[in-house]
Amino acid sequence: MGTRLNLHTMLCSIFLSIGQWLWEPPYVVPEVPVDPEDETPPEPLTPEEIAAAFTAALVIEAGKHVYFQPPILMKYPCILYERYSGKTSFADNDPYSHRKRYTITAIDKNPDSLIPDEIAKLRTCVFDRHFVSNNLHHFVFNLYY
Repeated sequence: MGTRLNLHTMLCSIFLSIGQWLWEPPYVVPEVPVDPEDETPPEPLTPEEIAAAFTAALVIEAGKHVYFQPPILMKYPCILYERYSGKTSFADNDPYSHRKRYTITAIDKNPDSLIPDEIAKLRTCVFDRHFVSNNLHHFVFNLYY
C-alpha cells in the first residue's frame, strides 16, 4: 500500500511508458545561455544532456495529464483518479487490514487507446466499465492501493 502521491507518480509513468505525446507547441531543448561579454562560444549540449532535458520535459508534460482534482478544462488524453471507498478485512471482529480504493478513469478521443491497457496491468486493478460522453471514451477502473 502506498500514498496518493505514489499513485500519481505511477499513473504519470503510464504516459511515459507508451510515449503518447503530441503537444503544442513542439518542445524544443533549451539552448545554453550565452554571456554577451564572453567571446568564447558555448559548448554544445552532449547527447546525454539532451536526453536528460527531453526526459524532464516528458515528466513535466505527463504530470499535466494526470488529475486528482481536475481543472475545468482538462488536456486529453488524460487520467483522472479519485478516492472512492475502501476494503477492510476483519479478524476476531477487529479491523485487520484496510486498503483504499481509487476509481481511475482514462479519457481519450481514441477508442483504441493504449492507456487503458497499461492501467489494467497495475496490481489489484480491475476494469469496471466503458462509456462515451462528448465524443470522449471513458475507461473506468477500480484500484485497491
